[in-house]
Amino acid sequence: MYLIQRRILAKMLSQTLFVFCFVGVIVTTTQVLNQVFRLIDASSNLLVALEMFAFLIPTITVTVLPLAFLIACINVHDRMDEDRETVILSGTGAHPAFILLPAGVLAAALSGLVLAISLYVEPWGNRMGSDIKNALTFDALKIIAGNGVLREVQPGLFIRGGGYDESGQIDGLFILDRRAADEEVSYVAERGAFFETEAGVILRLYDGSIQIRDADGQTVHKVRFGRYQAEPRTLFEEPSGQSYRPRQTTTAELVRMVAEEDNRQYTISSMRKELIRRWTDWLYPLVYFAIVAFLVLRTRPSREGARWRLPVAVLTGFVIKAGGLVLLGSAGTSGAAATASFAMPAGVVAGLLALAFLQATRGRRPRVRSPAGGPAPA
Repeated sequence: MYLIQRRILAKMLSQTLFVFCFVGVIVTTTQVLNQVFRLIDASSNLLVALEMFAFLIPTITVTVLPLAFLIACINVHDRMDEDRETVILSGTGAHPAFILLPAGVLAAALSGLVLAISLYVEPWGNRMGSDIKNALTFDALKIIAGNGVLREVQPGLFIRGGGYDESGQIDGLFILDRRAADEEVSYVAERGAFFETEAGVILRLYDGSIQIRDADGQTVHKVRFGRYQAEPRTLFEEPSGQSYRPRQTTTAELVRMVAEEDNRQYTISSMRKELIRRWTDWLYPLVYFAIVAFLVLRTRPSREGARWRLPVAVLTGFVIKAGGLVLLGSAGTSGAAATASFAMPAGVVAGLLALAFLQATRGRRPRVRSPAGGPAPA
């Protein structure tokens, strides 16, 4: 029996990895192209794209790996039904939980892995990816400055340069920053140049203006200058002035900032929301295991299989995950939503497992018949 469980576990693990690799590559590639396509196109740096791909893997793993586990488990159980393995195991007197034990073990292992990635690996990967994207934006800026075409180097950040003159200066530079929801900032200069200093690279703009408009397009501030100097990285920070967001901050630092109510960098609600997300992601492999257990134990083995279980399982998993995201949206400001972010997936696990094993227990009770084969006497 132990060898059978090991074989089932090996099948589930191999299929989980296959589905994860297949879906993960598609999702990660899409994310990389969506985030840095314009920058890669400007700098023609394929190596940077591969680095971005690697640093996105932790984030994709937290989301895709539990779903891959759900799909793999349903597929394995469908194949066992078609091959009559489930009927044979039941005929030997094995308890229904025997078949589900490998999925439970794998779900527990994935929950621990997701928790470790969410708390430690994912923030590091997000920060490294942000650093690469900002550095790539800076490299792209120097290239864009020489082609005279308006380019969007980050969502909401547009840059146009008029080319380089004989002295190496940029002949006209226009920067438009629309990343903030309530205002837009534009920089216009007749000339610009990059300078290497001990502190790093400096961007200097000559004979121009800085203009800030509100959401209605009305000018709020306008300043003219003869020379304006700044570090290029300041152009790529978040509109709040921070280079890193809560998702790119270590868990220990977020805990400290929330405990001390330190909101100099982020709002307390955004930090609480991120911490709750990291501490609830690990519950979803268990949720998906509960879905598998419920569907497997509620349906009788059939040689034709129960192919309807896969779409039902995936749809149910999506609905539960969507519900968790809705609760998470207000978890940073609402104590009830924060509590529900934990209680909802945990309650789904307990409820579905209870219903599944109750049904399995009832199904194992022998049916009482009359000697003639008719219905049992009252």
